[in-house]
Amino acid sequence: MRKIFILFGFSAILLILPKSSFAQLDLLDEAFLFYPFDGNCEDISGNNYHATGFNITPDTGYTGFANTCFRHNGTTSKINRPFLNLEDTIALAGWFYSASDFQNSSLIYNGHSGMNGYGLFIKKPFTTFGLGRKIVVVQGGIAENIVDTSFNMPINQWVHLALVIRKNNFELYINGIFRGAGVRPFNPPTSTFSVGMNPEQQAGGFPAFFGKIDDVVAYKRNVDAQFIGRLFNEGFITHNNDQISGKEEVAVFPNPSSGKLNIQGKAISEVQILNALGQEVSQSFAIVCGESVVSIENLKASTGTYFVHFLSGKSKKTKVIQIN
Repeated sequence: MRKIFILFGFSAILLILPKSSFAQLDLLDEAFLFYPFDGNCEDISGNNYHATGFNITPDTGYTGFANTCFRHNGTTSKINRPFLNLEDTIALAGWFYSASDFQNSSLIYNGHSGMNGYGLFIKKPFTTFGLGRKIVVVQGGIAENIVDTSFNMPINQWVHLALVIRKNNFELYINGIFRGAGVRPFNPPTSTFSVGMNPEQQAGGFPAFFGKIDDVVAYKRNVDAQFIGRLFNEGFITHNNDQISGKEEVAVFPNPSSGKLNIQGKAISEVQILNALGQEVSQSFAIVCGESVVSIENLKASTGTYFVHFLSGKSKKTKVIQIN
């Protein structure tokens, strides 16, 4: 892909950006479980809830960096570990890239899918096998409760999904935006925490997820809409020689944007903008350095989700923005 270098590209002015500090909550510090899927299924939250992957292949993640997610083959791929005791106030979230219009699979599920558990499915609602692409909230042993958001999972695009459960109530967020709520008595989980395919579904002949999954996280506490919005826009991953690092801090604003972006951080040396399909934005736009902010002027991009990649210090970082 073509790179945009601030030191050499477009109308850049060479400046040394001063150090910046951002007094904001570290989203990773709040996580009960977090799988970045950077070549393995290890939990880096500090709680060591590691999982085991079966027939999954490293692939390019939502940030655009290689080997930062896993591709699931739609037949035998799955990521499993024993169920998590998350009690009754939780959040489950992740990035998903569907490669088919006809899916019937668990995305994230905690517990026994046919008896005691809960989670997110992609399928045709109110059917058993129901191949489709509707996002459905499912309670094992009680059946599903579809939130009528009129949202069909797009094909070959990254989408961020978050399920928030507050005792018997649940909320669904898509790309950081609240899309609906419902009421369902969630049974305490048993059996397996799964990503991509639940073992009970596999035993019953249900297909596995076909596509890519990245940055699966669980929170064992009350989170609000602002927290989910930050999780979508900011994330908590930087890549430094394929290792996790959170020391380089950068802010991107305004977000949402209508065509002008400001990036504040330390010694930014490279910027690249990709759409949700992973394609680089090719329209002409100017990059101007100010005293502490790199500004991108006249970004001509269609409405939707975009990923801003840049080098800051020694870390590769990504921020998610909305263009309206």
